[in-house]
Formats: sequence, structure tokens, C-alpha cells
Amino acid sequence: MNEAWFEKGKEDPTIRVLKVTTNDGHYWDNKTNKLVTFLKMATSAVTGAKMDVGRSGTLDL
Repeated sequence: MNEAWFEKGKEDPTIRVLKVTTNDGHYWDNKTNKLVTFLKMATSAVTGAKMDVGRSGTLDL
């Protein structure tokens, strides 16, 4: 399976490992599909009205 991403497989000398450590995160959960969400955001930008496009929040990790 590694060969699908790396020509020389897991022994490829150009592969690097990246470790990411986070303290917090932000999420956004849409209630609708991307097109409807985009139209609501565009309407909000033009009219200044606050549109309900979903939930969002911050997580302490």
C-alpha cells in the first residue's frame, strides 16, 4: 500500500515523519450541504444579517 504514495515504499529516503502537538482545536459542523452554506454566508456578507449556518466551538485538547 505504501507504494501507492511513495515510489520506493516505506524505505524511500525522502520520506519524513511529522509530529504535530496541539493545545486546542476549533470545529464547525454544517447543518446543510456546501452550496447552501455558501449561499447563506454570501447573503450574510451582503446584507449584514446573521445566518444560522451550523455549530462551531473550541476544544481544549
